[in-house]
Amino acid sequence: MLLRTPADIGAIDFKDAKNTTPQDLAQAWNDYLMQNLQGHEDHGKHVPGAFDKSPNYFDGRKDHGDATAPIPWNGFPRALDRWHKVLGDPTPAKQALAEATAETVVEYLFFWYPDGKGQPQLKRIPAHLVSLLPVAQQKLARRARLGSGTGAEITMCYRQQDEYCEWHADRDTRGKLVRLSFTAEPPEYWTYLADKEPDLVFGLYKKLVGDNVQRDDIFYPSDAVVYGENANGAARWLKFAAKGDYNQYNKWNSTHGAVHLTHWANTLGAEIDLAARASIVWQSDIDGPRPDLDDDPALTRIACAGYGGINRSSDPTIGELVGLQVAAGNRVSLTDPIGLYIASIDLSTLQRQTPTGRVPVAEADVLTISRGDAADAAHPRKLHMKLEAPAGADWTLGDCYIDNRLLERAGQVARKITMSLYADVKNGGANKAPHGCKPNLVCRNPTSSGFFGTFDPEEVASCEKAKPDDWLQEVPLVGPAALLTGHISTFDVKLDSDTVFVSKATEDKASTAPVGNEVIPPPPIASSRAKFQ
Repeated sequence: MLLRTPADIGAIDFKDAKNTTPQDLAQAWNDYLMQNLQGHEDHGKHVPGAFDKSPNYFDGRKDHGDATAPIPWNGFPRALDRWHKVLGDPTPAKQALAEATAETVVEYLFFWYPDGKGQPQLKRIPAHLVSLLPVAQQKLARRARLGSGTGAEITMCYRQQDEYCEWHADRDTRGKLVRLSFTAEPPEYWTYLADKEPDLVFGLYKKLVGDNVQRDDIFYPSDAVVYGENANGAARWLKFAAKGDYNQYNKWNSTHGAVHLTHWANTLGAEIDLAARASIVWQSDIDGPRPDLDDDPALTRIACAGYGGINRSSDPTIGELVGLQVAAGNRVSLTDPIGLYIASIDLSTLQRQTPTGRVPVAEADVLTISRGDAADAAHPRKLHMKLEAPAGADWTLGDCYIDNRLLERAGQVARKITMSLYADVKNGGANKAPHGCKPNLVCRNPTSSGFFGTFDPEEVASCEKAKPDDWLQEVPLVGPAALLTGHISTFDVKLDSDTVFVSKATEDKASTAPVGNEVIPPPPIASSRAKFQ
């Protein structure tokens, strides 16, 4: 049995392949996904997969489960609600702050730096965290470029939407919402397909985003290079992507659209890792909920096991529900096709304003499922959907209300989305030997007590000793990042400038540095949602 693509979307996409047969594409996807399950070899070292990480994660290809259990969570980032104190006091004003933060994109900056053996290694860091780098590296961080140090800059951003649901809002010239696009498609599938069938991916982009998409927007039109210096201060640009390679952080998948997931934690590999590590019995299952974590069993378990982000809705929920199955003596496995799915959306409170008052808006009038399976009522697997007014209507989404609030941001709709994954449950046979808790330090934020930080106790001795720089890596980016002056035109938002950072990044030898012969690998797609392994 071959493992299928998310929502079995490959059965549709692969029919349009030009370079590879649908059968070969299906086989190669299965082989790729199996690396996350049974592990793989990397430079002579075995990288463990789900079967290695837990005796309670069974091989669904060989052993069928006795039941399939949906595991649901909300699509809006719970971490942002925690930070903006929405959970204890869900006022429209606080919700609006969280929704605005959800639409604040984070830009990656890049550089290379020699490792212990003197070999160049590609580094990637959110722009607002550059100040946390060692001084010698701060001046190196900048945008990648095309071709050389004088080539066009490449802007690469990700969204702060980490519940496996991401979105983009299109507005008219008045600033009113006209279209909302939501996606749950993992980056692994799109990077895989782009490598095998770039023409197919280009065509899918045009279908999902529009005819304004150009091929060079999503595939590098020339080699992509990053700047760095060796231990002796010799500067050069090194290639990390070749002409024609896919740029998963292209503008049509970040600042101008939403085709697939961009947040580093929103990956299939991370989902599999979380499910496997959650299927272990942890000491917290025996000790019970911690009072300092609100006596919440889901928070207590994830604080102990460290398999994901404690502030999220998804990770604690998935971990708790998988753990309950194991506590009952059962084994688990993610249901084929493995994926993260939009299960449902509740538009029952959506209304539009008319001269005589508000009237209900029917879901069928505004909602389109672009990709995925919506026909299975028991296990819906939607991957991509859009909301917009019917063609020819004299109103837009910006004229609507949801939950008695004027519809101004996509996050208001994300709050009405239920996400889900599906797990097969095999009765009996679980190994219930408890594992000790990870030595992580979990602290409440001093200014937003509903928000938690997870720290390495070797770096942060106690919660009282956590410094602002320690928290900077934990909390969301509420305002625009500090970026280079004069390079803000692609963002459509006003960005602040850090004059110290600007001087460090611009008054150097980067523009005249040559392009070296070395080629460094691009950043890998994350295979875990955990901060510490």
